[in-house]
Amino acid sequence: MHLISVIIPFYNVAATVERCLLSVFNQTYTQLEIILVDDRGQDNSAEIIHTFIEKHNWTQARVIVHPENKGLSGARNTGVREAKGDYVYFLDSDDEIIPETFELLGNLALKYQAEMVQGNFQYVPAKWNDVYTMDAFDGPEFWNDNVEIKKAMLARWPFPVMATNKLISRNFMVQNDLFFKEGIIHEDAYWNFFLAKKLRSVALCKAATYVYYQNFEGITIANKDKSRHSMKLIVQDFAHNLDKVCLEEQKRTVLYYVDYSDVEFVKIAFSMYKNPNVIKVLNVLEGLHRNGLFTEKMLAMTVNLYIRFLFFVKADVNYKSI
Repeated sequence: MHLISVIIPFYNVAATVERCLLSVFNQTYTQLEIILVDDRGQDNSAEIIHTFIEKHNWTQARVIVHPENKGLSGARNTGVREAKGDYVYFLDSDDEIIPETFELLGNLALKYQAEMVQGNFQYVPAKWNDVYTMDAFDGPEFWNDNVEIKKAMLARWPFPVMATNKLISRNFMVQNDLFFKEGIIHEDAYWNFFLAKKLRSVALCKAATYVYYQNFEGITIANKDKSRHSMKLIVQDFAHNLDKVCLEEQKRTVLYYVDYSDVEFVKIAFSMYKNPNVIKVLNVLEGLHRNGLFTEKMLAMTVNLYIRFLFFVKADVNYKSI
């Protein structure tokens, strides 16, 4: 049996953290270490957690306290560095897992010696289940074609972009430097893009192993300015780290995250195209904007249409030059 390190960052989750802890405590799989990372919130989450651990004499669980708030990425990275397990598993403290989660995922990891095992989701409210679960997926249980894995990861189907509910080899993560980018939100989207470049073997568990509670007041929604700034950094890093394997799918991913109402986003998107004809068109459009003939909105809309034309029609783009 593999030892699994369950990494649970927590920050101001007093209302939900006990539900999360109970779901881990009740696991049928016993080869676990539970790493709770205190990211220095202002509520009594830490008190609730310590009380739970003492009440249940939960020797598998330990709490690591950050000296200062580092955000979700920093908390997850701390967990990975502290982990002793063969595999790590990220669980958000406002969600929960079913009792058989690690038995189901762990058995698949053992069966295939996979670098990653992806579990299915159950969403609350349930209306999201029709959109984001893999219930309708009828493909294979095991994937070992890195090109097909990369395509599926970038398409976000059947592998969702979230880092949660993925059982992933710790050695694989560390050896490939797959730590989370700190100082941003949308960190899962960033991590998924670079994870897709490295994965060579994945198993899929079609059973719902994770209960995801949609939080419409959460960090990503509350910090709109930070969200926009983070997405610019993410798109820029994506555009500057394209490789030849599944190049078209990587470009689709860049375009997926571009905000076409923001000129800076549009410029970043154009950095993917090194064909001189593309640069000439961009310079002309920017000149129209500088001379007052195009508003920023008109510029964004025009570039949006042009880049989509390039991408789908593939006119004037020499992909081999990139």
